[in-house]
Amino acid sequence: MLDLLEYSAREHAEKLRLREEQAEERRLRLEEKKAILGRMEYPPVSPRRDKRKKGKKQTKGHSAKDYELEFEATLATMLPSKSELLPYLPTPSEIIREAEERAMSESKKVLFTRCEKTEINLRKYRILGGVFCVDLLYQPPQPKDLGKDTYLTTLELPKEPKFVPFLRSYETPQPAPDSERTPEIIEAEMKALELAMDALILLTLKLPETVFWFEPPVVAHWLPEKKMWSTKYVHDVKFNEEKQTIAFRVGRLGVHGLAAYKFANLPFQSWELKPETGKSGRLHAGVVLTVTAATIQAEFVIREDRVCLNSFTGAASIPLKETLGKYLELECLIEQLQQNGLDLFPERDAASYVKGLPIKHPITEKHLRECMALLSTSYVFSWSRWNATRSFREIVLQFKEIHGCVAKERTNLMLLVTPSRTMRIRCTEMSPEFSDLPLEDEDTKFYADLYQLTLNTAGIKTRLLIDQISYKLASTVARLLECTNVISMSS
Repeated sequence: MLDLLEYSAREHAEKLRLREEQAEERRLRLEEKKAILGRMEYPPVSPRRDKRKKGKKQTKGHSAKDYELEFEATLATMLPSKSELLPYLPTPSEIIREAEERAMSESKKVLFTRCEKTEINLRKYRILGGVFCVDLLYQPPQPKDLGKDTYLTTLELPKEPKFVPFLRSYETPQPAPDSERTPEIIEAEMKALELAMDALILLTLKLPETVFWFEPPVVAHWLPEKKMWSTKYVHDVKFNEEKQTIAFRVGRLGVHGLAAYKFANLPFQSWELKPETGKSGRLHAGVVLTVTAATIQAEFVIREDRVCLNSFTGAASIPLKETLGKYLELECLIEQLQQNGLDLFPERDAASYVKGLPIKHPITEKHLRECMALLSTSYVFSWSRWNATRSFREIVLQFKEIHGCVAKERTNLMLLVTPSRTMRIRCTEMSPEFSDLPLEDEDTKFYADLYQLTLNTAGIKTRLLIDQISYKLASTVARLLECTNVISMSS
């Protein structure tokens, strides 16, 4: 992926190219506007006014409606009709913005994986809790007691288990039309349904306690001939949330698994990135990321190149007893949490499956995450409700400097980030409507990104802390922000 500097240079070059291509078109439109202005400056004489001047005297006054009609007639002679005007010519910025939005829409379609009707989409679901195999075996010949401590055993070769072939197809009986559904027909349908179900094998499973089940799992059967998970032979699934059991019937034996919905906790409700502090207020070389998801809240603590899940609320923490409070490398922690069913790390194609996510400009978002990581020991960053309402190229979040007397007295400021500029705006989280105007004392100032803004506005202690942050800590924070993708995955 391009960095923001290279992207901005390419965007500027593209704008110059488009502006050169449009030079002739813009010249024609400029001449058209000059002609219209000339007509307005020297309007033709109204026929009615000309007659009035030629007449000797005006016998009766004109009504307001007459004057309105006269004005419309005069205006029509000055201005060309819509069909005569040249079509609107979009600016280079509008052309680039439209192309990026179209590319983003197309990427969502490309990243969406299309599957067969009964196939389990593994981009949308994840098999959790292991797999289990269900088979029927022929019982081998048993020893016969001939008396006097003598037993006779029939030996069958080769010595290997023999599987009972079992395959039952099941199709839901089509009900009769409502006009023909008499009590006798309804009873016959119920009996046919029971007979068809009785031909299948009934299985009841206790869900593993090492996995979070935020939604009822999908029972999947492995089809070795197609190498895919499917629900084709799984019927009559009944989930008992209180007992954490699931009962279902199968028409084919073999390997089965439980598929959990990967995006059960999306979109995130809010998030906050702040420096870690001790009970006595003493600062530690750590950063805390708190993510409030749809059903749970998780707090991650980052120290150098290690991350730990420090606290967890919203569900029983039994599956996390070996992970909670333990510092691990980020990739190891992500893998463990995903295997436990706690997936707070959406991948690129999440927007193709979850509607309503405020997906933002990827290059701008990446650069903003890196700036936030560099400032994570001296600033607090948090979610803003305005972010979801803004366009693809606008990122809105709250931030606050935590050092310095003046900074501590301030409330959270709103930050607006675009590919070309970063600024503090007058809008607040409680404002009735959004405003993209910069702060009153920053109307004439320009900051290319968040890092430049803070270097020009931060206090002395804050600038010292920014210089002292370690590379490991900053890179780990940036990586965690990238994996959780809290900016684009929060509603």
